[in-house]
Amino acid sequence: MQAATHREQLVGMLCEAAEIEHCLMCTYLYAGLSLKQTADEDLTADELAAVRRWRLEIIRIATDEMLHLALVNNLLIALGARPHYRRFNFPISSHLFPADIAVALLPFDESTLDHFVYLERPLGTTERDSEHLEKIAFPRIAIADRLMSFADDYSTVGELYGAIEDSFAQMIQRTSEAAVFLGPICAQLTQKDFRLRGLCTVASMNDVRGAIELIRYQGEGSATATSGSHYARFCAIRTEWRALKAARPTFVPARTVARNPVMRSPMALDRIQIVAEP
Repeated sequence: MQAATHREQLVGMLCEAAEIEHCLMCTYLYAGLSLKQTADEDLTADELAAVRRWRLEIIRIATDEMLHLALVNNLLIALGARPHYRRFNFPISSHLFPADIAVALLPFDESTLDHFVYLERPLGTTERDSEHLEKIAFPRIAIADRLMSFADDYSTVGELYGAIEDSFAQMIQRTSEAAVFLGPICAQLTQKDFRLRGLCTVASMNDVRGAIELIRYQGEGSATATSGSHYARFCAIRTEWRALKAARPTFVPARTVARNPVMRSPMALDRIQIVAEP
């Protein structure tokens, strides 16, 4: 993925990162809270203990996404932009993010777990996304020096953050840290505001590297180790799930819940007929 060529494009990349983190947080919470909680829901003692562990682990991962969202907004404020807490309603249109970054509100089943592993995968892994998730392949191609901000195609969330880090570095190289970090540091969130370990302010390139390295390490892991990352934790849940499923094929850890629940059907642009006036 290409680095930003101007400040507004970097702001757009950061806003997209904020939207992705916000959507992932909602996705993980929805799936995690769909898990059963009592033994009378057709669970053995061992299965109930495992499901309770998974529920707690997923909530912790969702909390990490809250930290990532806060750090991205600190990066935005450091640039002199406004924090971005907007997100799109579910179901998310398949054209809003790159084709490989699909998010949806889904019950916690085997295909959903495969999807979570895929979302958090490090670049270069052989993980395959869930076959039950509808995805439309399309390229996003950025045009250099265009007026509107636009993030081009990327395969993983970690790749987006790599491009964001490169964008900061190149802007500082062209100008200076003083010219890039224009926003008031007092407007940024810290651990005094929220008890999120790792939440820190951004006022230098070293701070940018630290914030992005934390986000990438917690998500996909580092280049040398993935232990403790979201990717590794979802893989561990999947391994335990498969073992319990092999021991009892009728094992179902989650309740029956709706997929992408909505109060009314979303408007689809491809269904709207535009009639030109004579």
